[in-house]
Amino acid sequence: MRNATWWCLSLVVLGCSDPPSVTAPDASPDVTPDAASPDVIADVASLDVIPDVAPDTAPDVIPDVLPDVAPDAAPVVDVAPVADAAAGACGRMPPRTGQWYETLRSGGVDRRFYVSVPTNYVPTRRYPVVFGLHGRDYDGIRMRAYLALEDQRPSDWAIFVYPDALRRTWGGGFTAIGWQNGPVATQTSAYGGDDDLRFIDDVVAWTRANLCTDDGRFFATGQSWGGDFSNVVGCFRGTTFRAVAPVAANGDYYLPTRADAAAPCVGRPAVWAFHGVADPGFTLALGERYRDFWLRRNTCSAAAPTPLTLAGAMPDDACAEYQGCAERVRWCAYNAASGHQVPRAYYPREVVAFFRSF
Repeated sequence: MRNATWWCLSLVVLGCSDPPSVTAPDASPDVTPDAASPDVIADVASLDVIPDVAPDTAPDVIPDVLPDVAPDAAPVVDVAPVADAAAGACGRMPPRTGQWYETLRSGGVDRRFYVSVPTNYVPTRRYPVVFGLHGRDYDGIRMRAYLALEDQRPSDWAIFVYPDALRRTWGGGFTAIGWQNGPVATQTSAYGGDDDLRFIDDVVAWTRANLCTDDGRFFATGQSWGGDFSNVVGCFRGTTFRAVAPVAANGDYYLPTRADAAAPCVGRPAVWAFHGVADPGFTLALGERYRDFWLRRNTCSAAAPTPLTLAGAMPDDACAEYQGCAERVRWCAYNAASGHQVPRAYYPREVVAFFRSF
């Protein structure tokens, strides 16, 4: 699956460097993905999504929704039983089960997130919670279908949450639905702000108040602008999120790589970072920047990492796990055929297995 020449990609410069200027792809692909997963009525999909937006200054690319792939079975892991059923929402049934959009007030604004709760929910068990974070001009309901995490069987091991970002004007007349990438991005770009981090806090609080959650097993993954924001929540909410899996993110301009950064990371989540070797919008070097940030953050060894053999990988997929880390760090430089999209042959299966291993 890999040869010795790939390992030049694994050489890590452990010193910090100045963040690059925030470069954007020339344009988004002209794609309007199907709106809903099969069990959702089509007209429930967000009306905020504008198709076929392709500004020259766009920080992101609209993801395709590719055809479903038959998933391999995920390993069975017991959900943690509740020692004290009276604690929090444990011991009582949730508002409902299945899938629905929930609305809460965050920062004086009504915000939405799509919730998926197992239909066989057991109120005396604590469930892990997985956040799926969408890219530009997308929404949570469609990101559920795109990521396909719940296609892995069994799918009732966790509660899944897919928040919606807001449409904003980011500067230079560029308007798009996307995430504020935190306090450091305010220093380095037009894409900063803390409102969405507070929104994530509010969604976490809602899940804990209404569902029986395993508070030590919150996870996040996302693609493109959602990959950026996965890195952001992993850094600035690292005591909440146990592990993150960013895909096709736009470098590290939103991460504290300099001594004068607006805010430090907190905690040390485990990380599995993914980036395409032929991403048409964000070069592989941008992926290596956030990989290297997490290698420094989690004090990993600079020695050659251990290759990972993943079912369904193509000859130009190169995945590895680093050694000597305070928390696990994995990296995939994935195949050219996947472009800017998740490597569908193994991403859903492997990310679910990675999260379930904690």
